[in-house]
Amino acid sequence: MKLYKLDDIMVLGRRYRNAKRSYLLINPLQAKHLPVSPNAALDLMQTVGNHLAENCPDVRCIVGFAETATAISGVAAMCFPDDVLYLQTTREFPQGRPETLEFLEEHSHAAEQQIDIHRLKDVSSGAMLLVDDEISTGKTMRNIIQVLRESNPQFMSFYVGSVLNRMDQANQKAFAEAGINCVPLVWAGEGDYEERAAQFAVSAPESVDAPLCSDYRKIDADVSFWEARHGLSCGLLRRLWRDFSERMAHDLADDLPDGGHILVLGTEECMLPALLLGAQLEDSGRFAAVRSHATTRSPIGVLDASDYPIHHGYQIPSFYASDRATYIYNPAAYDKIIVVTDSRNPKQCDCAISALMRVFSASPENIILIRG
Repeated sequence: MKLYKLDDIMVLGRRYRNAKRSYLLINPLQAKHLPVSPNAALDLMQTVGNHLAENCPDVRCIVGFAETATAISGVAAMCFPDDVLYLQTTREFPQGRPETLEFLEEHSHAAEQQIDIHRLKDVSSGAMLLVDDEISTGKTMRNIIQVLRESNPQFMSFYVGSVLNRMDQANQKAFAEAGINCVPLVWAGEGDYEERAAQFAVSAPESVDAPLCSDYRKIDADVSFWEARHGLSCGLLRRLWRDFSERMAHDLADDLPDGGHILVLGTEECMLPALLLGAQLEDSGRFAAVRSHATTRSPIGVLDASDYPIHHGYQIPSFYASDRATYIYNPAAYDKIIVVTDSRNPKQCDCAISALMRVFSASPENIILIRG
C-alpha cells in the first residue's frame, strides 16, 4: 500500500466568516478545492479503498458523504465486491421526501443533509461503512449512525472510513463504546487549528457577474450521474463510470489540442465522473497537463501568500440553484475546459458557465459542458 504522510493530505485554510469553525483542512490531492493531476487524486482514493476493503471485510453497504467525499467514497466503493450497495448523501433532494432520512453536519456552511434509504431494505444483514474525507470530532457520524440504527436494525455494526482522522481520545473512546470502528488512512494528532487559522488575514472570494452566454458546446451523456444518490451496486458503479470515461474520452479526442493544457471540472456533489474522465485524458499522453477540481459550496478566505493554499477565489452562480452561492479556487490558464455536471437546470448551467468564462478568460469555443 502506498504510504501518505500528513503533509501530503492536509494544508490549513481559513473559512470565510464561518462562526461555527474558522479553519478548513484542505486536501491538495482531493481534486476539490485545488487543481491536481487526476491520477494523483485517484491514487490516493484507490489507496483509501484498498485499505478499507482489507480492514472492513463484512461490509454490505457503503455511504459516501457530500459534497467533498463523493469522489473518495465512490472510488473506495469500487474496491469492494460487486454486490455491496453504495450510495451517497446529498443536499439536492427536496425536503420531506418519504424515503429519506435527514441529519445535520453541524459545523458545515450547509448543515442539512439527506440519505435515500429505500435501497437499504434490500440489504439483509452485515456492516455499514460510512466514508468521509476528514473526521474531526465524529459528531456528524454519530448523528447519522444513530438515525440509521433506529431505522435499519439489520446493520449490527458500523465502520467510519476516512483519509484523515483527528478525533481526540475522548471521542475515540465514545466511538468504541458505541461499537463504531474507525478506519482512517492517516491518524492526525490534536492541534489548535483555530489559533493557527486566525493568523491568516484573508479576504473574501471575488464575486463574478458576467453577461449570459449559451453559445458553447453541450453534450448529454447517456448515463445518469444521479444514480449514486439513490443507491447502486459497487459492480454497476464500476461499469457505469468506466464506460462513461472511456467513451467520452474517445468522443472528445478530436476536440482537444495535442500538447494542450486541459481542465476537467466537476460541480459541487458531482466530482467522480469529472475525475475519471480527467484520468482517461491524462493517460492518453497527448497533453502537456490535465488537471481536475470542482466548484464548491465552501466559502474559503483568499490570501496570496506562499504559506497559504488559496491564492485566488471567485464566487460564481451555482449550476443547480439561483439562490445558492458557489466558489472556485486557484484557476489557471487552460486551452480547453470540460465541465461535467449532473445539474438538471439548463438556465443555471448557462449562468455558471458564463461566470467561468470570465474567471478563466475563456471564450465559448474553449468550453465543453457534459450533463449526465
